Amino acid sequence: RKMLLLDCCHAGSAGSVSVRDFTPDGVGPAILAACDANESSYDVMTLGHGAFTGALLEVLGKRAEMADDNNSGTVDFYEMAAYSRRRTVELVRRARSTLGNVSQTPRSFEPASMKYMEVARTVN
Repeated sequence: RKMLLLDCCHAGSAGSVSVRDFTPDGVGPAILAACDANESSYDVMTLGHGAFTGALLEVLGKRAEMADDNNSGTVDFYEMAAYSRRRTVELVRRARSTLGNVSQTPRSFEPASMKYMEVARTVN
């Protein structure tokens, strides 16, 4: 199982067939991209890194329970993608005073077999 996280401008274009050609069996990797193919990925000065990276750090850290939509005690790839999408949009919206009227919408591409791959556990 492989997961590719991309926090760069136009990262959504990584969902193309050519990226999947790197896997010998034609399955995977699961890809979580910071933005759509026609968007930029923005740094948020108050965070000290990109909005997308900030959202991922929350999911993989002390805020994992916020991404655990089914309260299973774990966060799967699908939940991580959904949370990072919501949170990135929110962080960019909040930073519009410095960024301007921009938008950033993370994209995910995953084989069905990897949709529920566990990526984090919540802290009890």
